Amino acid sequence: MTSPIKALFASSGDGKLTDDEFILKMAERVVGTGMSVPAVLFLEMGKPLSYISSQAMVFFAPIATALFPGDGYNRLSRLLEDRENVDRLMRKIEQLEDEGQRKSKEARKNSPKKGLFSFMRRSKPKGGDSDRADDNRSA
Repeated sequence: MTSPIKALFASSGDGKLTDDEFILKMAERVVGTGMSVPAVLFLEMGKPLSYISSQAMVFFAPIATALFPGDGYNRLSRLLEDRENVDRLMRKIEQLEDEGQRKSKEARKNSPKKGLFSFMRRSKPKGGDSDRADDNRSA
């Protein structure tokens, strides 16, 4: 079993992903792990320093590529050089998150309704009126 970080940087089978496909893949992995809010926050804060960050990734590439196999790490560092790619990644994460929330709301809307205090409702006993029999014994 591979870790989510290694899977994130692993290259695809053919290695011929376009930039848009690579950004979509990254966004799907981020949303799939439930880290969309921290990722967007981190990307938004680091956007002014995106070029410096990408150069730091290039500096640490010999170490990082030993830990993260595949072409994904180098590709991500190249994409982060341009702020427009950071914006595209943030928009794609937000779009996928919105779609997931919309689907979740539709699923809740179509599911049987449960009230706020539904856990307090007593279910009817299967054996008939056993409650009445208990009340007669205690009296």
